[in-house]
Amino acid sequence: MAKTTGFGNKFPLPIGEPVFINKPSPSEKAVLEKIGWKEGDPIPQQLADVIDEIKAEVQEENLPPPVPLTTPPLQIPEIKTLDSLPADKRKEFENVFATMLAQAKDAMAQNEAAKKEAAEFFVENAAPGVNEAIAKARQATVGKLEKTTSEVETKQAPKHCEHCGWPYSEKSTVEPTEDDKDAFVQAILGGKAFQKSYSLYNGKLIFVLRTLTPAWIDEVFAAVRKAATNSSVETIMEARELRARYMAVAMLVAVQRGNERFGCEVHAPIQERFDEIITSVLPSEVLLRHLIAVATEFRQLVDKLEVNAQNPDFY
Repeated sequence: MAKTTGFGNKFPLPIGEPVFINKPSPSEKAVLEKIGWKEGDPIPQQLADVIDEIKAEVQEENLPPPVPLTTPPLQIPEIKTLDSLPADKRKEFENVFATMLAQAKDAMAQNEAAKKEAAEFFVENAAPGVNEAIAKARQATVGKLEKTTSEVETKQAPKHCEHCGWPYSEKSTVEPTEDDKDAFVQAILGGKAFQKSYSLYNGKLIFVLRTLTPAWIDEVFAAVRKAATNSSVETIMEARELRARYMAVAMLVAVQRGNERFGCEVHAPIQERFDEIITSVLPSEVLLRHLIAVATEFRQLVDKLEVNAQNPDFY
């Protein structure tokens, strides 16, 4: 058997690594030089496929109309450059080649960086294949770490509070006062509803709200589902708006408009309670929107107090 020389105790080709060929054919070289390729740059892996696609494009452009079967076959000239294509197609393929070349350069740079990093763990005068195995193991470990990091980054943090729906991108304007904390704890320990008053227009309009019992919450959701079943609401946005209105009215204890005070303890199903209140207490669209706004703020306050129950700095 002839003696193999010139490999320096190494395999002829690296195992499991890309091979970068830097000698394109003359026709390929003519194509690559159009997009800035120079000697020493890597060759894009799908170069031949794209050149075949160029040939197909040119062939399609030059197809003759149907002719008799006795007509000699059409001879397609060999494509050596992009100049044979129309300007728009030439620009399209130039962009494709430029992208492929950039990707090939990135792959070669990453491969060289991986080799350099793996070389720190190589064993001097090792038997053939030992250092190659070390490099592959090192590359596999790095790949797993990168995948794990990517998976962790993919798991985005929640964008809204799971309790009150407040978007984390916006700074919360609801900060419990010491009085809020005292009243909330007393209500919880006493098994009572937590109440809070909201003053608008310099005290000319006052809403008194309360926390709801589970039965009230269930009734609100049941009423929204019933409305959806009866086609009273047809979209998700309409269902959310109806739920917000029902929740606000259910939380309403009293309203003071100027010198008039209205008690809102209407003992009736939520639909009847809503109709009664917007007819006699909140007869305008503005008043209803004010109620929904303060009810949303009240809900956020309650949720913030609730989620901090185990916080040692609650007080």
